[in-house]
Amino acid sequence: MRVILVMTAALIVLGDAQVMANPSALHKQTTAAADFDSDGEVGFADFLMFAGVFGQPGTGDNAKFDLDGSGTIDFGDFLKFVTAFGQPGTSNYLDSYELMDEEYGTVVSVVVDGAARVIDTNSLPDHATGAFPNDGNPNTISAQTLRYEFPTEPTFTGNATFAQAPGVAVNGVPFEPGTAESVSCGTGENFRIEALQEVYNLGFDFNNAHVQPTGKYHYHGVSKMLVEAYSADEDLVHVGFAADGYLMYYSKSGAYRPSYVLSTTARGGTNCAASGPNNTSFDLAGTSPDGTYTSDWQYSERVGDLDQCNGTTIDGRYVYIITDGYPYISRCLKGEFTVTGPGGGSPPGGGSPPGGGPPPGGGPPPGGGPPPGGGPPLGMGGVMERGVAFNGVRFDAPAPTQAILRAYTLAPFDDAGGHINLHAGYHYHAATGATTKINQSDNHAAMIGYALDGFGIYEHLDSSENELTDETVMNEIIINVDPNLFLTNGLVTPITTETRTLSNGKQASCYKIITKNIPTDHQMGPWCPINISDDASAGGIWLENGEVHDVDGAFVENMADFYNDDTWKMYDANGNIYITDTQEECEAAANPNVGPEYQNFCVECLPSYVTDLTYTYYIPVTPQALTPVSFGSALDDCRGHYDETRGYHYHIAAAGSNSFLGCFKGAYANYSSPANAGSDTTSQRSPPFSCA
Repeated sequence: MRVILVMTAALIVLGDAQVMANPSALHKQTTAAADFDSDGEVGFADFLMFAGVFGQPGTGDNAKFDLDGSGTIDFGDFLKFVTAFGQPGTSNYLDSYELMDEEYGTVVSVVVDGAARVIDTNSLPDHATGAFPNDGNPNTISAQTLRYEFPTEPTFTGNATFAQAPGVAVNGVPFEPGTAESVSCGTGENFRIEALQEVYNLGFDFNNAHVQPTGKYHYHGVSKMLVEAYSADEDLVHVGFAADGYLMYYSKSGAYRPSYVLSTTARGGTNCAASGPNNTSFDLAGTSPDGTYTSDWQYSERVGDLDQCNGTTIDGRYVYIITDGYPYISRCLKGEFTVTGPGGGSPPGGGSPPGGGPPPGGGPPPGGGPPPGGGPPLGMGGVMERGVAFNGVRFDAPAPTQAILRAYTLAPFDDAGGHINLHAGYHYHAATGATTKINQSDNHAAMIGYALDGFGIYEHLDSSENELTDETVMNEIIINVDPNLFLTNGLVTPITTETRTLSNGKQASCYKIITKNIPTDHQMGPWCPINISDDASAGGIWLENGEVHDVDGAFVENMADFYNDDTWKMYDANGNIYITDTQEECEAAANPNVGPEYQNFCVECLPSYVTDLTYTYYIPVTPQALTPVSFGSALDDCRGHYDETRGYHYHIAAAGSNSFLGCFKGAYANYSSPANAGSDTTSQRSPPFSCA
């Protein structure tokens, strides 16, 4: 009873203290920090906890009671506590806390341990969301198992370093402002599509959020529901933690203006196509920047209050401000940080701020291919196939390796650069020298197949391991397709001719080539090693950052280190690797929408699953160039050039690039289609892909 009387007296004497108090602009200390038991109210239970440590040092477990930061729990802290007594309280989101919301399934644990803030989250928000799947987003929200570790004592560098995932909201939902969608043009331009725009439907809900193929819900802009949930009386609302340790805020008054303006330079680009299902060709040349694409924006330090990373210094502390205008959420960070998660990290060269730097994921792979996540590259109008090897197997578009990794799966290629999915059958993403080739008598790189426009495809290097040799070109020569170069045992029926309409609108005689899509000149597989003790002969290869990596046991064992992400562990206590071993498991795991039950699986789809799948290709007998071709040794934007022996032809990119050709220079017929979808389809889109 004595304690109660003392407390009551203090409230009477200091009754006006609540009016006089001036909380920090950055910390909700008076109403949040004083809710010691996190029951939603600063009440008598909190006072008892405070009284029990009064007069002690404000260190260790007692640090949360040191409200004024003086180092001692004293009368100054008592005054602050009195100002908060009786008010609604919340957790102090600067210290350790837990969030659990049964209605929405939210589970978040944040532990501050010395110099580290460790965030474990299932990425389910503590507020309502829009409907998923929807017309623009085919994915379903699902609980994740995510861990982030950010410093509590940031180190400011002043350098703007690109960050694909700059931070995490206080409710455990990641901030990921960039997108994987892009527009590529036949003239070489590539535009990253912004999330918050009105041209392309990316399926965002009223929280400026949507769902990744893995089921991960994430913010691309400010969520008003997030702001409302964590708002207090102050203008600045603490909404998240940046990966470099600095805090992320939202200004309810809009007091902090971003420093980006729309470019005044008209866009270029003709014969453009967006990645994804809508690949209708269009032109961007001469159009005005309006914010649809990231490159529409330019940083101008004179127009706003924030730096290029949407940061500023308030009360002597550097912070990031989430804004209603571009860049919405910081695309770069000014402090030291460690990137976690597949596909993360700075782009080559240390990264750059938004409005001119590489797109998320590091940009297009070498050789002119599309950005990670798939989609057609320059000037291919949605064509997924690049050409056909002499054994009848297709050279495919770049594998969406980032989508595969984001699902925490691995879909290796065999040593020939190929693997299987249930829609496309066996296909190549790299050429490693395993297929039939036609050696050239003049030391030129060997021929390995034909592109869909009829021009020849040649290896990356010549017989002397050089890319190109200088040649003098005098006369233009057109080389017809030679059907006799195809292996007969790879064909379903003999090659015939048929008149088809090409992509330039003209009719032409084409070879009709129906293949089994199964190589007869080399073995398929293996793909996944069985145990982490296995050597390279037990597995295939993986293409990453321009390099070819053996998928042996050691590679699988060390994936957590390779991708700097402890979520990776694709094996059990005995070292046995988790592998899909049925057709049903292959179909379930080889999908960006894979559920958590197939995360950390090595995806291995076997030839027996696609025995009845055949492909029909129509390749012009005589290639028809759409644009002027290059003469001499230098490769053009499609990786082609001209010489007097072979005419115009392509040279594939290096195996590790995950790309064959940058685009087509010639007109092509209706491209290949699986027999089970109709071999004579006129669809301008290949069958849907699972993981590759």
